[in-house]
Amino acid sequence: PGEYPPVQTRIPTFELKISPEHLARLEANPESDEMVPVVVMLDGMEAPGVARYRGASTRTLPQKSFKIELDPGYELEDRDHFKLLASWYDSGKLTEKFAVDLSTALGLPVPRARYVRVSINGQHNGLYLDMEHVGKDYLKHHGLERSASIYRCGHRNCELTLQPGAHQGDFEKKTNEDTGRADLDAFLAWVNRSDDADFEAKLERAVDVESYLGTLAVDVLISNNLIEDSRSYWIHEHLKDGWQYVPWDLNNAQMLYWRTWEPEYPPITNRWPQAFTAYDPWVQRLYETRVVDRPEQRPTWSVLNTRIWDRPALRARLLAKVEAALVGPFSAGKANAHIDALKAWGKTHGT
Repeated sequence: PGEYPPVQTRIPTFELKISPEHLARLEANPESDEMVPVVVMLDGMEAPGVARYRGASTRTLPQKSFKIELDPGYELEDRDHFKLLASWYDSGKLTEKFAVDLSTALGLPVPRARYVRVSINGQHNGLYLDMEHVGKDYLKHHGLERSASIYRCGHRNCELTLQPGAHQGDFEKKTNEDTGRADLDAFLAWVNRSDDADFEAKLERAVDVESYLGTLAVDVLISNNLIEDSRSYWIHEHLKDGWQYVPWDLNNAQMLYWRTWEPEYPPITNRWPQAFTAYDPWVQRLYETRVVDRPEQRPTWSVLNTRIWDRPALRARLLAKVEAALVGPFSAGKANAHIDALKAWGKTHGT
């Protein structure tokens, strides 16, 4: 705790074998969710499965991300799902890896991430981030109840309101799909309708508050920006009757240095700390834009985050975590040292 994870010492290679016909099908319609057959080789082990391009606005970029599902009964490294993220816009390919490492240093629940190389039919396709899939294997690898229910936020819908708007997607249940979502509906009703007098006590019982406040602190530190469309996860452990938040898309941060920017472009350092709340000026900016251009797509913010910032004791705990990180892992000395180590590692390995 308090230290960044060691810089990896080797780069595994995912060798993807996709027939020319199926590869052409992916290229012809990169925004399709149709899966095509693939054979995956990793460290000498081979497994069949299916694959497609993944992402929202990134599927037409020169380097595409992949979602891979192995056939039933097959695993590689004790996993059967893989998310290989190209991070093409991130000119340093550092933002998401650094955010994961920072969260790890702060002891927060976060998918594991490592750099890998990807080849397609023998042709090198570049450096990727192998981001851990949040599914049944995640429960096993992170010591959570194996029977837990995993819910993923819908498109533009991580705000925890009772009903999604017309422009939003609903929650997607990733495990226990045949048992309904009464637990999620009850959780959302409590987030939106519970009395202020009972809010803090119930929050402590219902949610892993320490990790959630820590994740909000990381959002402040990395200037997390597009949380509304992060499609993050909520995990319900039924025996504990407790909820844990698992963030996703941590590259959606103002600290990302876009590939298209000039080298002398100054970093953005003025992101409002109460991100994705009713107090976030970004919400007002979205409203002013959308009311003219897309009136059906209203701005969103997190009900839970707003209620946390409203409560003096919770606000103080959150700010204490930010302060602790600023003198700990996110101090200039420790953060720069880790970034320099990642950069040196990249040069050594030719990335």
